[in-house]
Amino acid sequence: MGFFYNLLRFVKIVLITAMTILFFRALLFPNALDMLVLFLLSFVLLVMFISRPL
Repeated sequence: MGFFYNLLRFVKIVLITAMTILFFRALLFPNALDMLVLFLLSFVLLVMFISRPL
């Protein structure tokens, strides 16, 4: 069970890192595709935090 918690934590860190890089890229060179991908990554991260075990 501990392996999956560590894996989930690692995936969350990777998602947050990707979102941060994409956010700064979207600030410098905005386009619709970046905004769409950023929205989808935010949605995935939100679902991961909502569905975490209590």
